[in-house]
Amino acid sequence: MKASRIICILLVTLLNFISCNRVQSTSKVVSTEKTKHTLSVSAIKEVDNITIEKNNGLIFYFPKYNTIEYAYGEMPTPMDSSILFCCSAAFTGEFLEEFKHSNVAGNHVSKGVVYRGFTCGMNSGYFEWRNDNTWSFYLGKRPKDNLENAYSSFEQVLVVYDGVKCSKQAQKPTSSNKYRVLAEYNGKLCIIDSDGVSNYTNFLDNLIKSGVKHALYLDMGRGWNFSYYRANDSSINYIHDYRIKYTTNWIVFKK
Repeated sequence: MKASRIICILLVTLLNFISCNRVQSTSKVVSTEKTKHTLSVSAIKEVDNITIEKNNGLIFYFPKYNTIEYAYGEMPTPMDSSILFCCSAAFTGEFLEEFKHSNVAGNHVSKGVVYRGFTCGMNSGYFEWRNDNTWSFYLGKRPKDNLENAYSSFEQVLVVYDGVKCSKQAQKPTSSNKYRVLAEYNGKLCIIDSDGVSNYTNFLDNLIKSGVKHALYLDMGRGWNFSYYRANDSSINYIHDYRIKYTTNWIVFKK
């Protein structure tokens, strides 16, 4: 009896010892996980890349940019951390496997170099970002000698000018789709999208009602509207994530 009792006591003692060690070990794991979690959260640095607002059936994107670039040939990669927003700009003519400047609708300027595109009857205005970091929207055809001060520029359909709907438009009034413009709103340069599918007339009316001063149409349509922006946690967000390979040119907001 004494021997059995001694054995029993020893077994209980051993089990308690193992149990105690298991609790201590689990406690250490939990503590380690909490530390890792705290470190991962503190590693995320919020930066002021972009402001996004919604009203009147529109989505306003205000990148906190320092410069505007016009890119062509190959779409700028989101791996470039200086890019805040990137989307298609001028119309593309034909579905070509290789890039040609002559396949871009209208004359265009990239980093101060002038390129000749094809004459597009729809184009009624143009946007220009100049070497002194000022910008303007213009109604009408560009004078041939008015390119030397441009750093970035392209032609498109100007749909709103000085707060008034332009006579020439990019779509039929009753068309429904997702639309986008490069715009001046409250003195700021921004990108404005329709909030989902919209009737074209409603889209224009919403721009006017919101107080948009100038609006230049941007190339849209499934695959053509592939675009992205850099959020304030520096993650990349795709606005329209389906892409086709025939796009030729983009407007890029950069830090």
